[in-house]
Amino acid sequence: MDLQQLVRVANFLGVNAARPTQQGHPNAAKIGILGASQVSTYAVIWPSRHLEAANIAAVAARSEGRAKMFAKQHGIPRSYGSYKELLTDPDLDAVYIGLPNGLHGQWARHALESGKHVLCEKPFCTNAAEARELQSLALEKGLICREAFHYREHPLATRLREITLGPPCHSLEPPTLPQWMVPPAAAGGAGGLLGKLESIDVQVLIPKWVFGDTNIRFLEELAGGAMMDAGTYAVSIMRLLTGSEPRVESASASMRPGSKVVDGAMRARLSWDSGIAGTLHASLQHEGWLPVTEVQVEGERGCLTCKGFIVPFFGNSLRVTTTQAGSMVLSDPAALSYDKGAAATAAAMSNPAFTGSKSKQGEEKRGRGDQVQWTERVFGEKQQTSYYHQLERFTTDLQLLEGRRADRDAGNVKAACAFDAYDSVANAAILDACFEAAGLPLRMPTAEWQQQQQQQQQQYQQQLEK
Repeated sequence: MDLQQLVRVANFLGVNAARPTQQGHPNAAKIGILGASQVSTYAVIWPSRHLEAANIAAVAARSEGRAKMFAKQHGIPRSYGSYKELLTDPDLDAVYIGLPNGLHGQWARHALESGKHVLCEKPFCTNAAEARELQSLALEKGLICREAFHYREHPLATRLREITLGPPCHSLEPPTLPQWMVPPAAAGGAGGLLGKLESIDVQVLIPKWVFGDTNIRFLEELAGGAMMDAGTYAVSIMRLLTGSEPRVESASASMRPGSKVVDGAMRARLSWDSGIAGTLHASLQHEGWLPVTEVQVEGERGCLTCKGFIVPFFGNSLRVTTTQAGSMVLSDPAALSYDKGAAATAAAMSNPAFTGSKSKQGEEKRGRGDQVQWTERVFGEKQQTSYYHQLERFTTDLQLLEGRRADRDAGNVKAACAFDAYDSVANAAILDACFEAAGLPLRMPTAEWQQQQQQQQQQYQQQLEK
């Protein structure tokens, strides 16, 4: 492990922070946490210690004792013994929702109705209909309502999209939007180093020992299963790197023992109107000892393989093979400063005598004829986590929308909110289609599931009494 990796681990743990407590800037976004959970710790508490714009001001849990203990442990000023009580706190600007899947929509709705901005863990909702309803409410109230796909905020995601789709076209959207949110300059996926895209294959495999057999991720009443966890990332990155929406052609699920509803793993085949073919494999019962998070993309001019795309700050590897075609211009890894997350363009390397070398950033290049191959590791200038970048954009957008800073155009935030609405609904629609193709029911909110169970119990009792 190199020294920079130690820095990244320290940043993840929040131990390398400028401030160890939640004493934010006067204009900081004051955020309340719903759920005294582990994911809340590493998704918002630790990264907030590096950000003046973020102040974790309150936490709520199902019990007052649990909330107080969590608040004391993390230096959070206020704690509440119920989620509703936190939402009545007039000092809070936003909430982070790190609750089980089936509760996301319910408490996002309550938060929006209370006038709070929302950063909600994936999956945003249990199904596309619920997501559509909530995003309509958020747009109506002019509030940020964002699904927390943190990996997209990391410089690696920007680099991947540049390779598959080409540089963003800032004439179509304001340049202050994240580059992964801006449409590519070339349509049809023909503007990247790989040329016209032909296939994309994604694996997100979590070893079975990580969650065991009794984890809440496997509970039907909480909208659990592999597709609602690992599968959300697989669908998201397929959409991100192709720049368009797929159709689900077929899907098959491996069920959790004793369940006819909850999937332990899911495989699916997808297709795009442009001719791209795709496969995904999502699992929470992987037999291997280590997680697998890998995406492979092939195009008419080459291919890429990326490993570690979900938590890239712990280590990632991006291998690209491509060929020069016509006036195609390639990005030379030796000329790129990936520690800055930048993408400098160099002349195409077409010399048949070109041989392998190493750049100072450790990107390995090889070339033979008109084919070039190299490996990159992308971490960004700040050596920060994807959670940091996610919270930084969320709090910056909130400040702009609330008029607490004027160094950027708040209109761009409104454009981002419109994208948030579209994206969370579109991602949920693909998840729904996978369940339907696998012959499984759509996931439902916990409250709806409980009501359904009560109705079934009542019907059963009525039959017994006849």
